[in-house]
Amino acid sequence: MLVKYNLKTEAIAVQKELPNAGYHGQFPYSWGGYTDIDQAVDEVGRWVIYSTEDAKGALVLSRLDSENLEIQQQTWQTNIRKQSVANAFLICGSLYTISSYSSPEATVNFIYETSTGISAPLNIRFEKCYRYSSMVDYNPTEKKLFAWDNFRMVVYDIKLSKL
Repeated sequence: MLVKYNLKTEAIAVQKELPNAGYHGQFPYSWGGYTDIDQAVDEVGRWVIYSTEDAKGALVLSRLDSENLEIQQQTWQTNIRKQSVANAFLICGSLYTISSYSSPEATVNFIYETSTGISAPLNIRFEKCYRYSSMVDYNPTEKKLFAWDNFRMVVYDIKLSKL
């Protein structure tokens, strides 16, 4: 279930079911927990990252209408196994994944470009200051990554360029 909460009125503004999405620990990231459904925002819009029975645990990506949380346009099924990555985030319509939540040698290890439907391996070092990243998200306004790392908020400066 996707929920849009109005902070001013302190009430649920929109509630929408995400069709066929795994939940209750069915398709979590590798670190576990109830990480089946992950929302993200980038320069392109609002996204939901999840998996389904049909996708057999592969990452699925849908763009959402920010007002009513309806799935817009198409849904992309990647070839990236959700349980094989620690987290995912979007920048400019491309999905990136983190290899490990605890390894000191963690990397941003895959990119999936929604514009082409092509994924490719990456090897960009992702240093965890406190050794346990359980959340990584991109902030398009500040152009930074924000992470929750062992009970601490960590901000990563990033440099964007065209490949």
